[in-house]
Amino acid sequence: GVEVKVTHCGLCGSDVHLWRADGDYKDFTGWAAGQKVQICGHEAVGEVTAVGSAVTHLKVGQRCGVGWQCGSCHSCEYCLRGDEQLCQAGNGVDCTCAGGNAGAFADYLRIKDAGFAFALPDALDAAATAPLLCGGQTVWTPLRQQTKAGDRVGVLGLGGLGTMAITFASKLGCEVTALSSSDSKKRAALDLGATKFVAHADEAQMAAAACSLDFILVTLATQQKVDFS
Repeated sequence: GVEVKVTHCGLCGSDVHLWRADGDYKDFTGWAAGQKVQICGHEAVGEVTAVGSAVTHLKVGQRCGVGWQCGSCHSCEYCLRGDEQLCQAGNGVDCTCAGGNAGAFADYLRIKDAGFAFALPDALDAAATAPLLCGGQTVWTPLRQQTKAGDRVGVLGLGGLGTMAITFASKLGCEVTALSSSDSKKRAALDLGATKFVAHADEAQMAAAACSLDFILVTLATQQKVDFS
């Protein structure tokens, strides 16, 4: 395992859901695990203060980051192919601030599986890096696995996830179309790397964009029906 003195931690939407015990999140809170508190925080950057005897990739005094996931079996078919986030063995994915684990809104964070603590270059800005450990990873994985340079990629929803997705997709060589409900975020989307912008509440713009995308990454949360035709 590894112990980290936390210097920075991002605030993710999942933290808010856990704190509020929203919907199915209530089953994964500290309260559900019989604890008196729910300690959130899973976009952590800090300094390693202790490591287990089997840890070789980190040393005391080194800077590292820990995201949403803090453990897996490392032996199921998903882990062996590098998709630890899909781990199916035992209890499956171990989460940094859920299921009874104490998260990083604290002075120190401890995780049992040091494989999910990642060394960070000193040149990286800690405050800017922290959100990449959950939000960034969330959009990076589908873009890296399911798109390629030259693909026409749409990003629906321009909050924290969407803005990171636009940046990543453009840097990966994709032609990015940003989709948002209005033109209010058009300038920001283009500045981040989008080459086109569609206000999806505008029927004319949507009709003009029909059949123009190879892949759509949806970063918004809604219970409303979305027509992707």
